[in-house]
Amino acid sequence: MSNQSPMELAVQRIKDAGGKLVRGKWEVEVEGDLDLSYLNLTKLPPMRKVGGDFYCSYNQLTSLEGAPEKVGENFYCGNNQLTSLEGAPEKVSGNFYCSYNQLTSLEGAPKEVGGDFYCSYNQLTSLEGAPEKVGRHFYCGNNQLPEGTTYDGWLKAAHEGELQ
Repeated sequence: MSNQSPMELAVQRIKDAGGKLVRGKWEVEVEGDLDLSYLNLTKLPPMRKVGGDFYCSYNQLTSLEGAPEKVGENFYCGNNQLTSLEGAPEKVSGNFYCSYNQLTSLEGAPKEVGGDFYCSYNQLTSLEGAPEKVGRHFYCGNNQLPEGTTYDGWLKAAHEGELQ
């Protein structure tokens, strides 16, 4: 059993992945992944870039403040207590997974996701703030969305100016 705090454990994992502190933010430029899951984190250390996959699932995060600004592959932040996606990267090349949180809105979600976008099992009542572009599939089941709500329907309405 470690005597280190959750944040100290996270910083150690960042260092182990080759991370360097640059102007107050961690940069991890490795081909591999950075896994900060299961650390009981309530906040993330400030990060600039992760070259591969970024995992911060199964913590106690309520915000993505401090999350990497750039992620080379997939971004996993499921199974937390997130109420907002503010702080998420603007673009994710692979999949973005934010299921099993307390999200009521997708405000702050990446603008572009190259793979799949998963936001199932939250408290969403609309898709406001959803990515403008999703390269593959958009999963939003098990929320509190009005019956018949689909990403394609929401996106079409958003581009036609029907949403406020």
